[in-house]
Amino acid sequence: MASRSKARGRVATNSRTRSAAARKRGRRSKFARSFRAVATPIALAVLVGFLAYPFLRQWRLSGALGERVAEAKARLDRMKIENVNVEREVNFLKTDEGAETVARRKGYRRPGETVYRIRAVDTDQGSR
Repeated sequence: MASRSKARGRVATNSRTRSAAARKRGRRSKFARSFRAVATPIALAVLVGFLAYPFLRQWRLSGALGERVAEAKARLDRMKIENVNVEREVNFLKTDEGAETVARRKGYRRPGETVYRIRAVDTDQGSR
């Protein structure tokens, strides 16, 4: 018994009223159902993989780039500290006191000066 639905314009059918051939056409074989059950998730996974790959690759590269930036910043900080120390040393060496200090380390003396060198005594040998 078919009745026309006013809202949708379709013919409502009952499974008892359909013929056996019509019911059989609507069914899928067991293989088709199992194939669809397996193939659909695989196809979705492949599609998601293709869509996600560029984003994952960019994320991985940005992580590596972040590490390189952090290393470069640390190196820059070390070099700034070293630069400050070298500038202090240069400014010290430009003074008369700095020049005299370096000259005395190299063994130079002023005219009329007598240089005395004191050698350190090894305390381990004296305790035997």
